[in-house]
Amino acid sequence: MKILSKINLLLCVICVALGYLLYHEVTRQPDELPRLAAGPDRQAPGVGQGQPARLQPMPPREQFSQLIARPPFSATRRPPQPRRTVVEAKPRPIAKPRILLVGTFVNSASGVAVVQKAGVEKQIRLSVGETIDGWKLEQILPDRILLKSKDEAFEVKLREPGSSKRQ
Repeated sequence: MKILSKINLLLCVICVALGYLLYHEVTRQPDELPRLAAGPDRQAPGVGQGQPARLQPMPPREQFSQLIARPPFSATRRPPQPRRTVVEAKPRPIAKPRILLVGTFVNSASGVAVVQKAGVEKQIRLSVGETIDGWKLEQILPDRILLKSKDEAFEVKLREPGSSKRQ
């Protein structure tokens, strides 16, 4: 046990000595700091002669062409690619649905339009506000319907009896 307590005492003394040295280094005044051994002949021009040190002008950009062409801090050593601006494409207008207005039922409260898509035998009933192929049914009149899609609108007229002309 005596050896272990001697080692502990020795470690404590070393810690105190290192703590003192650290405190002394941290609290030392700037005038106490050691000067660099530059010597009077190696001193920068204008330093120590009462004149401020002069900054030299930057060399022209052309001298850095290799650094610009192969940036040293880039993993690929290639210059960054210019950013591409994304141009938003205008949305394509929705194609007009190829439908035939078979009939309408209109009263003061609501209305129903019966339409038939081109090439399909099944008839579809639509009320105001419903959509067909991306076109919203805005209005039902006795002889036609009005469909709207964003800024565009188009009208489908009631077919004449006996005609099979589709719009």
